Amino acid sequence: MMLPNDKKLCSATLPSDVLSNLPENVLDDILIRMPLRDVVGTSILSKKWRYNWCRLPELTLDQTLWDSTNESIPFVTRFTDIIYHLLVLHVGPITKFILSDIANLGNYSKIDNLVMFLSRNAFIYLQGFSELVSFELCEVTISSEMLGSLISHIQLLEKLVLRISSILNYIQIDAPKLKSFDFTGNINILSLGKAPFLVKLSLVNTAATLKAGKHLSKYFEFCPALEHLHLDYSSLQFLAAGSDDIAAKLSSPLNCLKCLCLSEICLDESVELSFALCLIRSSPYLQDIQMKIDHSALDKLVVPVSVDVVNEIPSSFSDVTLDYLRSVKLEGITGTKTEIEFIKLLLSKSPVLVRVLIQQKIANVSAETRLKVVTQITKFPRASPKAEVDYNSGV
Repeated sequence: MMLPNDKKLCSATLPSDVLSNLPENVLDDILIRMPLRDVVGTSILSKKWRYNWCRLPELTLDQTLWDSTNESIPFVTRFTDIIYHLLVLHVGPITKFILSDIANLGNYSKIDNLVMFLSRNAFIYLQGFSELVSFELCEVTISSEMLGSLISHIQLLEKLVLRISSILNYIQIDAPKLKSFDFTGNINILSLGKAPFLVKLSLVNTAATLKAGKHLSKYFEFCPALEHLHLDYSSLQFLAAGSDDIAAKLSSPLNCLKCLCLSEICLDESVELSFALCLIRSSPYLQDIQMKIDHSALDKLVVPVSVDVVNEIPSSFSDVTLDYLRSVKLEGITGTKTEIEFIKLLLSKSPVLVRVLIQQKIANVSAETRLKVVTQITKFPRASPKAEVDYNSGV
């Protein structure tokens, strides 16, 4: 416990306003962690604090910002006035910009014009974007032209997150420094330009009936550094829609891919199985496979996998060995012949495999069937003497 004399000594030696005397970088680090509404509110503390918020390199704009303003003023006016106010007063580079939680904006021409202003008038505001490295656009309605123009102005962009509410026509991602791209939404054509540094790619809920913009075998050819790939059912269909036939391997192998995650897919559907096997064959240094199996549409499969195709799975891997595969997680397994053959293949082709986690599906699957699956898999030969198969019936 501090003695009374010690308290007097501290009060005598410390400045009356400790925060204001902190180095700018420390103060900025504190302000960045606060809601932007509260950060802007610090401008009324004193003349010294009036413009502290204007130099922050990270800005997060969400619904709480304009909901806290005068509700007697029309929403569109409140929204655009806040944005213009930020644009006019902000100084210095912006390294992270997040615009989120605005799914209820609707279609307003004034807001559309504002976005167009942001994307085209680089000499006014995008000078601040010249050092932007992270950009997240979530739950918004925006045209393909506006979005493409905006992205094209951010030349140092490393992380891009797009969760788009509207249906987009065409986007070509042209970001030479991009390292991570996470896309959720419906789009007609999504083309990946040259992305030599792209390490993480996630495509979710893309339109299943449309096209990826180029033949599947060449879709990843400009992503030589890709290490983590996440696709779901609709994305697999989306990518395959531009291909008349899915080749055994990609024309440009994914030599850096370490983790492959496929969610909500069904191995008993021809396109999804072919695509999954193609990606695995094309990834010689793959270390981790994660799959979440979905059987909800099993009775409505577009092209079910034939018995002949299932029987040919082992021979299709005759020249392939998964020399680096160490971990496999399969969630939602029901014990179909395709699933069993797939597990058997991984065990026989992975000499350094350490763990296979199989989470069986309980719903509509009898205990007898689940036990039969476990018994079958237990008897399969394993290329790795260290491979352990763990079972979990909690799915």
